[in-house]
Amino acid sequence: MAVPNPARFRVMKIWKVMVVTTMLAVLPLARGYGASVMEDASLSHRKQGAAKPVQTQARGGAGTGTAEISQPAVLITADEMVHDQDLGTVTARGHVEIDYADRIVLADTVNYNTTLDVVTASGNVSILEPDGSVMFSSFAELTGDLKDAFVRDVRILLSDHSRLAGVSAKRTAGDRNEVTKGVYSPCNLCKEDPSQPPLWQIKAVRIIHDEPAQQIEYHDAKIEAMGVPVFYTPYLSHPDPTVTRRSGLLTPTWGASSTVGAFVRTPYFVDLGPSTDLTFTPTTTTNQGMVFGGGYGQRFTTGEVKLDGSVTRNNKDNVYSHIFGLSQFDLDDTWRTGLQVQRVSNDTYLQRYKFPVTDPYLTTHGTIEGFSSRSYAALEGYSFQSLHTADVPSTAPIVLPLATYDFVGEPASNGGFWNAAASSATVDQKHLAKSSRASVGGGWTLPHTTSDGSVLEFNAGVRSDGYYVEKSQRSDGSPYNGTISRIYPETSLMWRFPLTRSDESTRQVIEPIVQGVVSPRGGNSVKIPNLDSANLEFDDTNLFSHSRFTGYDRVETGPRVNYGINYNIFDSHPGGAGLTALLGESLRVNNDRLFAPGTGLDNHLSDYVGRVDFMPYGNLNFLYRFRLNQNDLSVRSNEISTGIGPKALHLDAGYIFIRQNVTEGTEFFGDREQGSLSLTSAMTQHWKVGLNTVVDMTSMGGPLSEGIAFTYEDECLIFMANIARYFTYSTYVQSGYSMLMNVVFKTLGEVPLQSNF
Repeated sequence: MAVPNPARFRVMKIWKVMVVTTMLAVLPLARGYGASVMEDASLSHRKQGAAKPVQTQARGGAGTGTAEISQPAVLITADEMVHDQDLGTVTARGHVEIDYADRIVLADTVNYNTTLDVVTASGNVSILEPDGSVMFSSFAELTGDLKDAFVRDVRILLSDHSRLAGVSAKRTAGDRNEVTKGVYSPCNLCKEDPSQPPLWQIKAVRIIHDEPAQQIEYHDAKIEAMGVPVFYTPYLSHPDPTVTRRSGLLTPTWGASSTVGAFVRTPYFVDLGPSTDLTFTPTTTTNQGMVFGGGYGQRFTTGEVKLDGSVTRNNKDNVYSHIFGLSQFDLDDTWRTGLQVQRVSNDTYLQRYKFPVTDPYLTTHGTIEGFSSRSYAALEGYSFQSLHTADVPSTAPIVLPLATYDFVGEPASNGGFWNAAASSATVDQKHLAKSSRASVGGGWTLPHTTSDGSVLEFNAGVRSDGYYVEKSQRSDGSPYNGTISRIYPETSLMWRFPLTRSDESTRQVIEPIVQGVVSPRGGNSVKIPNLDSANLEFDDTNLFSHSRFTGYDRVETGPRVNYGINYNIFDSHPGGAGLTALLGESLRVNNDRLFAPGTGLDNHLSDYVGRVDFMPYGNLNFLYRFRLNQNDLSVRSNEISTGIGPKALHLDAGYIFIRQNVTEGTEFFGDREQGSLSLTSAMTQHWKVGLNTVVDMTSMGGPLSEGIAFTYEDECLIFMANIARYFTYSTYVQSGYSMLMNVVFKTLGEVPLQSNF
């Protein structure tokens, strides 16, 4: 019978075995500690990344002692393990897994040479790094601490699921990968034919991933689109997936317009800290010289600050500039303060130099406001700047100060509750009227539901206003300077009686609503300038409002009754069809000419207002809002919008008509009629196309804008193209075509292009 060599032994099991004492004797963790470590140390399952102390017992003739050495623990599992003491090797086969110092190696076979301190892994090799990236290969040679490695036929999956691949790779110090003849791409391969090149990729002679620097570098690189080279550069770099922000040049924006010519905007981002950044954005134009812009942002524990601005001197030595600022800070758990600044030196500057602007006016606003469980207080100031060339800057109002306080009391046992409010404002239109107002009021509300199902709500309140005005116009046109006051009491009672009916398929609710409001006549002295209540629109949204005016300067007076009927019907099944409708009008006892002609409230009986919202199923919706003349049912205003179809082919259509209107304090405008149409199609999983147009449908009208847009998006690329034609114009902003293109290489950057012609 053969005698086994005591220097060679084999451990075999059907299931995976955990190797404990043996591997401690040969891995770097145990080197230098001798047999005592093998005798006293043990390993167990642990969470990844934890450090386990190894106990070592020192032995000698004079006495004993203990020392605790904190070292990363090693966990190895395998189907089979062989330790050859003569050759100084340990070989593990079958589903081998080594977990050491937050790094995991998986392979079919792993061999460790104790003399050379070299680990070789072959067959389905995977190396999982602490940053979440995974390296795949058929063969890898590593040092004993698994930090240095040489890998053949390497493939690396980064933490953001982008990929690196190459002929070979060398890993140094556990944090630097150098790939030879490599390729990088975040794009998925074609499922039908994986041999096809990805949508875009970067090929380079050398690709270096420096983890401490969080940078990926390419040497002798070319960018390919669908396998076709489109760009070459001797050097290219970008942050790795672990970077959220870093100083550097951002993607430039190229474009052209008829006013500034060709231009290029090159922003440079400066990371000043984890919560602070600065951006320099110079813009070079062919017709108007340089535009110097920039932005600053900083976040604090209790708030943030953002600044953005620009300045330029054009070829006629005219200086233009703009500044946008925003800040908000929490002073404590109750109070916060904020400031918004928007100013521009010229009303067409932003449009001319292609800065983003969405509103027809700019607002500067400062506020201090406080919140509690049942009250709100604020102190504010406003200043406006119009971007319309026809507006006179000297008439833009300044509102300073504007103070507000609102309080709602706790409900009593019967449900009733008190409320109080106070407000003051000074509105200065410079060369026009100036008004200083102080208001205080309060009221009581009592809701109640009767035994027959009627829902009642009673309100009683009073408000007192005091004014000091300058340059107010009397009815005869003469100016007035002085004080005016008024007291405005009001009571109201609303009655609702919801009637419901349900069956197996539908649920219906019919609800008649009647609201009576009583207040004294008068109170709207011509000595009080109308500075905050000039904009008035009567529709279904304010049918049951106590006052249709938007501000304090005008109050709705006299007895009046608002009434209507609300109808709802819904499919009982979730996601089923539904319809809601409202129709109503208002009756005024006195016709005191408070409302201007055309508002729908200038007679005893108001116009009819209503709404129909129909949702037959998920891919169709229809909304119709209207106001009809009370005498002959002629249309005063119409608003129609509908959406039809799924994402594969979806149509949105809109139509609005407003009869000519004259409101106190505003200029006359004629009939307005406008239609819009938008058709979008998600043609495939990645492609979407859209068409849109807006048309002025009056007799002297025509198209206002029309455009087409394309969008492509997948896991690694976004391509957007938008071509539009505008038929409106203003000074320096001419009608014509606008083209916007943007190619976003995910994980790499974007290439925007903007043009107006």
